[in-house]
Amino acid sequence: MPRSAIIVLLALAIAGCGEARQASTTRAGDPEGAAAVLARTYARALLGNRDGDPPPPTAREIDALAKRIHTTCKLASGERYACRLRVAGFGTYGCALVVTAGHARNLRCGGGSAPIVRRRFVDCTTVGAARGASDPAGDAPSAADLTAVSVSAAPGALCADFTLATPPAPQMKLTFQAFRRAPAGVSSEALFATVDLFARGGPEVTTENHGSISADVGMRGREVSLLIRPTALTPALRYLFTDAFVFAAHAEHGAAQDEAGGGTYRP
Repeated sequence: MPRSAIIVLLALAIAGCGEARQASTTRAGDPEGAAAVLARTYARALLGNRDGDPPPPTAREIDALAKRIHTTCKLASGERYACRLRVAGFGTYGCALVVTAGHARNLRCGGGSAPIVRRRFVDCTTVGAARGASDPAGDAPSAADLTAVSVSAAPGALCADFTLATPPAPQMKLTFQAFRRAPAGVSSEALFATVDLFARGGPEVTTENHGSISADVGMRGREVSLLIRPTALTPALRYLFTDAFVFAAHAEHGAAQDEAGGGTYRP
């Protein structure tokens, strides 16, 4: 795995940690057990983000890598732990997590950033029926020329694929907007999710009302994928996984900007 991929994971945190497993269960107030869960969870995420399309890591691979990750934890409250994580050559990072019956939940590491895993590109048609919108190429400076967006949703994921005229360059930011049409006098919260592909330490996804959120970001040539799961959003926005909504996309590179139109997505 390239050094840059490891740095991205270390500087940020891990998405999907609720699926991590620890062979032995942890007792309430067990810092050593929590440290072991953290090491295995981090090892699983690192192995899962190897280049190409690797098979799921084996228990032996996870155990071997976990032994190279030094972790210490202190009980903060209840099942929540404050931990330190170190991999030789890459520095030390603070982490916070909840450990329940040997499972890691709500894991965040490094600088308070939201958990983001930089994965391979996700084709939104693999999530659900997709709806797209296009924009003519050449109507904006090439660095910010957004030519298409494709959107899909399912009960477990919200996906947006952005297509650019050229591969993303530093300073590139992409915004996905979605909202539900509501009757007059009825309020409905909207999603404005901005992907900063080249934020310090790796991709970052922020929302207008709630700051950083957990998401998966992938790149493939001129394409960028954004995958958001229900647990990353407030209950007021979870209609996006089950109901129809209006969407639009926006690209920004310095002072240059471009829109890719939008439409109405119906699951």
